[in-house]
Amino acid sequence: ITIANDAQTADVVHALILTSGEYLALTPSYHVFSLYLPHFDAARLPAHLEVPRYELGEESIPAIDILASAPDPHRVALTITNVHPAATLNAKVTLRGAHGGRWTVASSIIVRGESMDAHNTPGEQPRVMAEPYAGSRMSARSGNPVLVVRLPAAGVVTVELAREGR
Repeated sequence: ITIANDAQTADVVHALILTSGEYLALTPSYHVFSLYLPHFDAARLPAHLEVPRYELGEESIPAIDILASAPDPHRVALTITNVHPAATLNAKVTLRGAHGGRWTVASSIIVRGESMDAHNTPGEQPRVMAEPYAGSRMSARSGNPVLVVRLPAAGVVTVELAREGR
């Protein structure tokens, strides 16, 4: 993502918030938008990732999208999206420019719903939520960090890494 903007946040198509009378619902867009918060005012980091392609008819795009940044010298944030609507994919990400020290997964959050078109409706139990995610781990802990993430179909995950000892 190069830039994100939301001109209207409530009660419009792709709104972050929907209301109906006294009820309010946080939409999937709200939860995904919140995953990008660690990247605000952070330095972009190059991330190396070999990705499969998602093909539909004659069109083909990378099946995984990634944004990596350093909110400060001792933290790295990665937001990884699996655009494939049906396949779980594994991402092995090498971060260049975040070398030195040992790195650990400080947090991992996923936006999850029962299906790709699940949505939240005011006055009903949420069907799409952001929640802690255990599908992220470090595979190398020194030099350039290498992160392995299992990405459910149509999943969006934000992982924050912390340099140990800080």
